[in-house]
Amino acid sequence: MQVPSADQPSVSLAGLGWAETLVLVGLLLAAAGESAAIWLHSTPIAVATIAGYGVAFALLAVYRLPLAFVALVLALPLITIETGFGDVQMTLSADKVALAAVVGVWLLRRLAAVRAALARIPGVRWWLAFLAVVVVSGVYNGISVLQVWSLLGQIVYLGVFLLALDMLATRSTRERTMQVAGLTAVVVGVLAVAEGLPLAWSASPGMYFKQGTMSDFYIPGSTIAHANFLGGYLVLLLPSLAAVSLTGNRRWKIGSLVGAVVIGLGLVWTRSVGAWAGLATGTLLAVGLAFKGSLREVGRWGALGALVVLVVGTGVWRVKLQVASGAASFPIRRATYEIGLAALTERPVLGFGASGYGRQSPRIERMLYGDKLGKFHTPGSPLSAHSSFIDIAVERGLVGLVVFAGLLASILAPGLRGSVREGDPTQRLLLLGVLAGLVAFVVQAFTENLFQYSKVAAMFWIMAAALVRLSEAAPERPAA
Repeated sequence: MQVPSADQPSVSLAGLGWAETLVLVGLLLAAAGESAAIWLHSTPIAVATIAGYGVAFALLAVYRLPLAFVALVLALPLITIETGFGDVQMTLSADKVALAAVVGVWLLRRLAAVRAALARIPGVRWWLAFLAVVVVSGVYNGISVLQVWSLLGQIVYLGVFLLALDMLATRSTRERTMQVAGLTAVVVGVLAVAEGLPLAWSASPGMYFKQGTMSDFYIPGSTIAHANFLGGYLVLLLPSLAAVSLTGNRRWKIGSLVGAVVIGLGLVWTRSVGAWAGLATGTLLAVGLAFKGSLREVGRWGALGALVVLVVGTGVWRVKLQVASGAASFPIRRATYEIGLAALTERPVLGFGASGYGRQSPRIERMLYGDKLGKFHTPGSPLSAHSSFIDIAVERGLVGLVVFAGLLASILAPGLRGSVREGDPTQRLLLLGVLAGLVAFVVQAFTENLFQYSKVAAMFWIMAAALVRLSEAAPERPAA
């Protein structure tokens, strides 16, 4: 299925024009503003940087939407500024402002032209159904500023998905976007490794600004702002970069392969068992699907078979270390899952509405555990669900959970079918890489609230749109 092409030319990575140069200059200015806010502990500087960031993206989107879209992919993981205004549940961040600015311009300029074509895509219809559940759940639990804020967040995510579907309708834009995403992930991986070095760690380098949020103290995680979310971002993009490393010219293959190794080192540093479990699952799935091709293709997948052994082995090693160290991650997750299930039994249909888990966890924790969890966190303070699916179930009930699962299935199922019927080896490799990354992210989301953190969630919906477009473009595989 094809949609009308964007009204501006696609972005070329062969060389930098003046517009692309301005994008990089703007990114450096935003990084400078963020660094000043971190160094001076200045909220006014942080707010001014966020405002300038949003205005810059809005102007860029008005000038050239495809360039603004690719700039989002580049900037989202690198600039992290979050401020709260009296309510830690409602924070303002650079990524939210940039996403809202570009999506808003796209809605005004492109929605009318592509609305009919996008409406025929199953994932879009499931998204609209989930949005309807969010509205009904919010009304059921009482309309409030928090409920409206949550609804606006979901509308932005839907807008990101629609924007990406429009921008990624052509093969060249898909490939260029994947290149930018992969290269940016390498930069984030380098920063993560640098943050983990003993010398850098002793200096406690600050790579993001947070004030008035759920956790204002510094949590290692490179520019992503938390190790678990960093893991989700890296496993989302590592498989597609590994796939890109097996395509293209020799220089690009070597560069992307080295980048994949750097991302892998960053992933080791995160110490996220959920991330490794997700990556192992996604890689195993991709390799299994790869061997459904003709016998002539089997040799090409030998490298990925070796990668599976490395991924699974590293994952098992990480789990063993976590268990042996007596880390709190396992017992606290068990407790938070039990709290979530208890909350779900109280309101199983439509849940407790926005931030339902955080608002109900202190009460249910006291009921189930008393003060036994005090060694893990401050008694009476809100807990995280440590699972996107439990969090959605408590917020939107079983109705919301089922519809959200249907949304994910509507995106992943075409990818599974497309990976079997795609006849072009290069495109099939890219499709399998994107599919593996999305599956890895979804698996890790069982152990962390990945879909509730706008920075990594937005990248998920962008890559989800890439999978939909790759699946549509997959021609029938010729008979063996």
